[in-house]
Amino acid sequence: MASCCDPSTEGCRCQGRVRFLSSCLWTPAELNRRATRYTLPYFEVVRAKMILMAANGMDNDEIAARLDTRREVVSKWRQRFFKERLAGLEERARPGRPRVFPPEVTVEIKALACELPATLGLPLSRLSVADVARHAQRSGLVARISGSTVWRWLHEDAIRPWQHRC
Repeated sequence: MASCCDPSTEGCRCQGRVRFLSSCLWTPAELNRRATRYTLPYFEVVRAKMILMAANGMDNDEIAARLDTRREVVSKWRQRFFKERLAGLEERARPGRPRVFPPEVTVEIKALACELPATLGLPLSRLSVADVARHAQRSGLVARISGSTVWRWLHEDAIRPWQHRC
C-alpha cells in the first residue's frame, strides 16, 4: 500500500505544505481512526487530530486555537511525530518514583474508609486515619501503610470518616 507522501503517489495531500510531513511515510487511515474513536483516551484523539490538521496545511497557532491547547503542545507532538511517526504519539514513562501501591489498593482503602466502624468490628462512632490504616494492615490489604498516605488518598476525594455522624 502506498503511503500518503510516497513521492510516486499522485495527489499527495501534505507534500510541500508542512516541513516535517513533506516526506513522511504515515498512514492517514490510522490517524483518522484515532481521531474519530470516542473510546480512546482523549489525549490520543487530540494528538491524532493535531497531525491531521497539520497535514491539511494548518499552522500551530490555528491548530492550538481549534483544539483549545497551547501552541507549544502542538509543536511538541508534531516534532515527535516527525521523528518517530505513530510511536511518537504514544505516552512515555514519566519521571519520578514509581507508585508503591497499585490503584486497586487505593480504591479498596477509600471504600474501607466509607464503611461504618461497626461493620468493621470497631467499637467506635467514627474512624480516624490511623484506624483505617490499621484495619487495612490487619485485613491483609497491605503489609504496611502510613497514616499520611491514607490521609492523602482520602483527601483527594474529600473523604472524611472522622466526621461521620451516627
